[in-house]
Amino acid sequence: MNIQINSQTHRILQLMFYFIVAVTVLFSSISYAKGSVYVSSLKAKVFQQPDFKSPVLMELSQSSKLKLLGTQDFWIHVEYENKTGWMSKYLVTEVEPITHKISIFNRIRNFFRSSTGRDRVSVVSTAGGIRGLSDGEIESSGAQDFESLHSLEKIEIPPQELDTFIQSNEK
Repeated sequence: MNIQINSQTHRILQLMFYFIVAVTVLFSSISYAKGSVYVSSLKAKVFQQPDFKSPVLMELSQSSKLKLLGTQDFWIHVEYENKTGWMSKYLVTEVEPITHKISIFNRIRNFFRSSTGRDRVSVVSTAGGIRGLSDGEIESSGAQDFESLHSLEKIEIPPQELDTFIQSNEK
């Protein structure tokens, strides 16, 4: 397939390319303008010169706070505990990394605990009870039972029965 582009479209594409390159360069130079960066990797080596073959001055751990002294290509010049050196800019971030695990399961577990500390009925048991399942039907090996789900979804409640149910609960 041969695609032909006229000169005006070619010029627009060139301008768009130059604009994207300019914005990228601008933001990459601004990204470390604050003066401090944090080690984002678990360990990061600080070299004497901006070269991986240069002697390693120190190895820093995650979340170590560094003073930014300058940049050169993909290297940054940093200071840590009054020692200066060079490291890859890909190993740092402007915001302090999260070093502890965050789990939504702890929040859910705490939500379902009563004030006495006893566990309330599990979400699975509650959902199963609402669907009319017994304890034996709720417990399974974890396998998905699409046949039962399909049969539950096929149940239709006549509108008159639904109206009677709603009216009986309004009293």
